[in-house]
Amino acid sequence: MTQELLDQDYSNTTVIIAQNDIWCSDYREFASQCKRPPRKWVAKDCYHGFMIPGKEKTIPIVKYVTTENVLSWGQFNTLGPNHEVLKSYFDYTWLTIKLLYNEKECIMYMNKILKECQSL
Repeated sequence: MTQELLDQDYSNTTVIIAQNDIWCSDYREFASQCKRPPRKWVAKDCYHGFMIPGKEKTIPIVKYVTTENVLSWGQFNTLGPNHEVLKSYFDYTWLTIKLLYNEKECIMYMNKILKECQSL
């Protein structure tokens, strides 16, 4: 995260967080640092991937604590999807997360998204 990213206006953005998703637990910290944070919807009794049918499984991940360090653009531009690079900037933990489709919540949130798009 950079100061420039935190200064952006995210008020026209909505973030959907699955209630049981331990991967996105630092969203509150991110939103508190934003000048104009996104809106947040919480999908009750859902896990990561709740809108993706057929992907039910448990997977190991690395969760980086990206909300503690505000990077310069130069540092940010050197980041890549590489653990060796990311671990030099951020603390991290190994987690196992659950991907679990929830048809009822998926349909409800797809309808909310459609309604938002139609109102634009």
